[in-house]
Amino acid sequence: MRAPGVAGPAADRPLPPAALALAFVVLWFATGGLLVVEHRSGDVDLRHLMYQAATASFSYTEFGAVRRGLAGTLIRATGLPQLPGLLAFHLGFGAVVSALAVSLVRRRGGPWREQLLFLLLLAALAAVWSTDIGRTDLAVAATLALAAMAMAAGRPLVAVGCVVVGLAFHETGFLYGVPLLAALAWQAGARRPPRRRLALGAALLGAVALGYLLIDRLPHADRLTMVQAIRARLPLDTALHTDMADWALYYALSGSRGVLTSICQNLHTDGNYGLHLVSGLAVIAAFVGLMAGRPGRAWAAPLLAGLPPYAFLAAAANDFARWTLLSCFVAWLVGVLRPGGGPAAAGRAVRLRLEGALLLALLIYPSERFQVPMRVFSPLPIAERLSMRLGGPITPMPWAFLPACDRHWRDVLTVPEPRPRETDLGSLIDPRR
Repeated sequence: MRAPGVAGPAADRPLPPAALALAFVVLWFATGGLLVVEHRSGDVDLRHLMYQAATASFSYTEFGAVRRGLAGTLIRATGLPQLPGLLAFHLGFGAVVSALAVSLVRRRGGPWREQLLFLLLLAALAAVWSTDIGRTDLAVAATLALAAMAMAAGRPLVAVGCVVVGLAFHETGFLYGVPLLAALAWQAGARRPPRRRLALGAALLGAVALGYLLIDRLPHADRLTMVQAIRARLPLDTALHTDMADWALYYALSGSRGVLTSICQNLHTDGNYGLHLVSGLAVIAAFVGLMAGRPGRAWAAPLLAGLPPYAFLAAAANDFARWTLLSCFVAWLVGVLRPGGGPAAAGRAVRLRLEGALLLALLIYPSERFQVPMRVFSPLPIAERLSMRLGGPITPMPWAFLPACDRHWRDVLTVPEPRPRETDLGSLIDPRR
């Protein structure tokens, strides 16, 4: 008989192909695949995606050299109206991320329980992505996964190319891609690519960053033309839908002005800024701990990939739930590419980590039971909901903090030379009234 706690041969086997195929289906449905069935039956009203639809309406083919133009370019290439095209974009990249993730888990091998742990942790992220349909985050995640696979294969220049593609979707592709590649190079140790290729890749990333900062100097449509064209293709049939599109266009077109507005919101109008910041850090730490096991060297590379971009975005932006998910995802990529080895861990230890992953999935999912005003700001909705019940502050809605932090914000959308940004914190509306 086998002594208790000692893994037998069955525990050391990897998941069979059929289980991995099932994992792909589950992951894809977790990212939003169920919406296909609902949309075909006419049960889904896509107009609540107006903010995301406006954000993803900028395309290179229509407007020239613009920031974040790749998503809009791909959506226009489908020939679909903006909202159904946005849904197809989300579901398509959900399938890509799911396929790449399953491929990485299969490549990692090792005991099936540890493979299941990686899949379960990723499913927890995918479920939250399904509640924020239409963002570019899944497209960015796909480019990050491809970059990680290229880096692990000793092809840093290909990895840099993937990061550049991610930047064309959103700045997070670059902000998360650079630490990810650095963490993978450090984790590889003696197996890392030659220094010359790493130096060339770093130089290319620097050149791309400089070019991105200067993109406004390249030919592109003027701001008001872009606003009018995007509004014309969206079904803005209510005041709320119009406002949602205008908020998105303001942040997309205002540049540093919008960044200052986000900083103002964090520091002066959102009483939950500290809670959001700490909640995100707690989720990242819990995620890495469940993935890597005991604190030690196995924690270092995942945290190197995930914490620097989170810290930067926490200071300059406010979608904490999104930044937390992406930090966990790059940590997951580093973890799944870390060489496994040895027999399966003791059954009790793995079971505890699996149970912890299930608990984490429940805590970070923004269910109706733990409804918060702006769930994209809240990495841990249950914590914010508890704070609200205890009399804590309520996160203000955009119609409150935008006028407070930029009194003339609509000028960006309507005036060729808008008035300078002004802050009027006294106009902040208490959303509890």
